[in-house]
Amino acid sequence: MGSTMVTARMPAERKARATEALKALGHTPSSAINLLFAYVAQYGRLPFDSESAGADAQAIGPAGDSPAPAPRMRVPIDPRFMGMSGADLGPLP
Repeated sequence: MGSTMVTARMPAERKARATEALKALGHTPSSAINLLFAYVAQYGRLPFDSESAGADAQAIGPAGDSPAPAPRMRVPIDPRFMGMSGADLGPLP
């Protein structure tokens, strides 16, 4: 199966913070996006409630805000998503 590129725009500070958090979790931005897309492809929905996550995400603020850590978000995760791993994705490019 061929691969394709996915491009997303976001504040640079959010990308930097998320990349560090993903690294601590043993993932890369690419592996996290692949896990998300694998879940959506399999179940036809996001693994969290996007309505409540959207309101909480706004509380983080735009790039350039204070370097204080972002507030913790409580987002319900579908239990089927928790069992996914890189093995569910097949080989990554």
